[in-house]
Amino acid sequence: MMVKSQKEGDALFVLRVIAGTVVAIVVITTMYLLNGHLKLGMTASDIDMFTLPFITIIFFLIVFPTLRKHFFEVFVKTKELHLIIGLPILFVLTKLFVTYAYMFLPLFFQGEKVGIGSNQYVAGDELSIIGMLTLSSVLAPFNEEFLFRFFLLFFIPYVFLHAMTNEDGSQLSGVALTIHSNASHLYNKIFLEENRLIIMTWVIAVSCFFSYLHGPDMVAFPIYFVGGLLYSYLFLKYGFLAAWFAHGFSNAMSPIIYMIFLAFFYSA
Repeated sequence: MMVKSQKEGDALFVLRVIAGTVVAIVVITTMYLLNGHLKLGMTASDIDMFTLPFITIIFFLIVFPTLRKHFFEVFVKTKELHLIIGLPILFVLTKLFVTYAYMFLPLFFQGEKVGIGSNQYVAGDELSIIGMLTLSSVLAPFNEEFLFRFFLLFFIPYVFLHAMTNEDGSQLSGVALTIHSNASHLYNKIFLEENRLIIMTWVIAVSCFFSYLHGPDMVAFPIYFVGGLLYSYLFLKYGFLAAWFAHGFSNAMSPIIYMIFLAFFYSA
């Protein structure tokens, strides 16, 4: 029976790998076809940069049931649209106005505007509005929210601590027992008691990493850090969809708010 069960499990895994591969091929082919027919203006580099991480995520979600299960458990934490859409819009607009006020503030003192991170994607002139929105407001936010909010903020700590907690500690001793006890304590504090101090500490750490990977200098670091805090809050409170929507809306509105500040400061 055990051998038969193992064979069935292997067969299902192979089927999931095949399904994931087919979906990946369909997605990348569709992107290239849409780009050509709709004249989206995406370069091959653009498609690879944004689509390859996206299809990799989809592939892993199809192949690994545990990952998929936890992802959909946190995808939506409330059915109230005003909390998934309305609240993120309000938060994002506030964040953008505060961010650009911070960036343009040095101009009051004859200084230079705060720049963006060196790893920040800047769309080319040939990119259409639809192409830009597809990349910067759909694919990029999905990829980043999956990596930073779902995977690093939630999934890795949960899976590691949950596995350590479920392990039989009666057979452990020394360092192994200490690790098991501390892991169990952390699991209870974070996922059962929802200790705010521990959660906030991890949110700050992940948000620092999120900001760092955008390549800002020390002056520009807070721009991305605040965004990381906001998306983390929305993810923990309302789910992945709220964080994804907020990130995408922020990327879509950022050029508009930037032009408003640009017009105001350089016409004054």
